Amino acid sequence: MSKIPTAEEFFDSVVGYTHTEMCERAIEFAKLHVEAALKEASEKAEKLMSHSWEKEYQQSIINSYPLTNIK
Repeated sequence: MSKIPTAEEFFDSVVGYTHTEMCERAIEFAKLHVEAALKEASEKAEKLMSHSWEKEYQQSIINSYPLTNIK
């Protein structure tokens, strides 16, 4: 898995940001971590499965939490 930034690393450059910009950055940060968690879960599931439907199952994990829920 590629390196996902920590909150400290991600928000290092927020000096002078408005409240709205801070919220946008927080949403972006959350989305990065949700995407990474779902991808990791799908990859682990794929390693455990050897059925013809594994790719469909893997995609269902990746798509299980819509990023549009992060606001």
